[in-house]
Amino acid sequence: MRAFNAATIFAAEAPNGNFLPGDINEFYWGSAAFLVVVAFLLWKVRPSIVKMFKKSNEQTKNEVEWAQNAADDAQCEFSEFKSKLGDISSEREQILTEARESAQNLEEELKQKAHQDAEEVKTRFSHDTELSRVQAQNEVKQQLARVALTAAENIVADSLDEKTHDQLLDDYISSNLKKANN
Repeated sequence: MRAFNAATIFAAEAPNGNFLPGDINEFYWGSAAFLVVVAFLLWKVRPSIVKMFKKSNEQTKNEVEWAQNAADDAQCEFSEFKSKLGDISSEREQILTEARESAQNLEEELKQKAHQDAEEVKTRFSHDTELSRVQAQNEVKQQLARVALTAAENIVADSLDEKTHDQLLDDYISSNLKKANN
């Protein structure tokens, strides 16, 4: 029954107006308690919160400064790369020009060398041809000399009788023996 009586007491309370339901003292004490809690939080917790916000602001400033420095460094590096790119283009053109000149010089040298080699081959061929011609002439002369000797021997043998032939041989042998003894 007691629970019933407490419920009737709460139910018996009437609203205190349009905005504050219940007892006005409750509002005052609740407001006072709230103000005490807020004052305590401002007194004890506020310095930590302010410190945290200052630290966050400093950290943000540091990050902004770091980002600005990084952006400046990147801009400097970009400028350097851009200037180097210009240098690379001029160097590329210079290298290409030098390569073209080298190729032309090499082509000229190769043409001259080929011309010299061709002249050497012609000279060697002419020399070899001349040597072959001289050698062929010598062989023809030798064969003609053999043929002439054979023909002369045959003519002499046919024209000489045997006694004259023997006499010529004896004279030849004796002249060779005299030469050998001296």
